[in-house]
Amino acid sequence: IMSGAEAAFALLARRYDYWNTIHNQQGFEPIKMTWTSRAHGIGEIATVKLANESFKGYAEGLTDDGGLQVRPMSGERRIVTAGDVFF
Repeated sequence: IMSGAEAAFALLARRYDYWNTIHNQQGFEPIKMTWTSRAHGIGEIATVKLANESFKGYAEGLTDDGGLQVRPMSGERRIVTAGDVFF
């Protein structure tokens, strides 16, 4: 019998294998479409906290390599690949 942690890890491993297979066979687009269809906050104002700065902007979706596109109130779209995003 598996513990709760073991069962959770087994589930995560199965989901990783599934999405890794999708990525290997079809590329990133199916992952991007699925993530976008389930994402909370697309089109809404988000606060982005990076290692050395914070800013607010509209979350616009993912780039073709998985970065989050955010359009700050003050200017051009930025791509966030690491940081915290709050809606």
